[in-house]
Amino acid sequence: MLKHQNGIELDYMTLPSILSACGKEGDLLKVKEVHAFIVRNFGFDADAPIGNALIDNYGKCGCLKDSEKVFKTVSCVNLVTWTTMISCYGMHGKGEESVFLFEKMMNEGFRPNAVTLTSILASCSHSGLMDQGKKIFSSMISDYGFEP
Repeated sequence: MLKHQNGIELDYMTLPSILSACGKEGDLLKVKEVHAFIVRNFGFDADAPIGNALIDNYGKCGCLKDSEKVFKTVSCVNLVTWTTMISCYGMHGKGEESVFLFEKMMNEGFRPNAVTLTSILASCSHSGLMDQGKKIFSSMISDYGFEP
């Protein structure tokens, strides 16, 4: 465990919160600084919580390419990781990439939850992919058991 100069313990539990605060402010420089700190002090075998926070906050700061790079390096991808990347694509108007990733996620054995479905539907909506969005919306009840 490391301590920052003002006494805050920096570990795998606090770093996602710090990244989130930087992303909410849209402070790309701070996100990159925290990312560099993680690499220097922990190596970069990104566990899911830190990887998810990096993906999300690079996306919020407009750096989709950095989100994609981190997504590819997360050592233990989980449903939140998939959903976060799908949401980033949607945020950036990349609906086709969202749909591709959603399908890949399911092919790898992950079952979407309500947040995943909301993210993919929002992505389809923002990207004008009405047919794909309708298909996914229809499958919410029949395939996944979610009531809209």
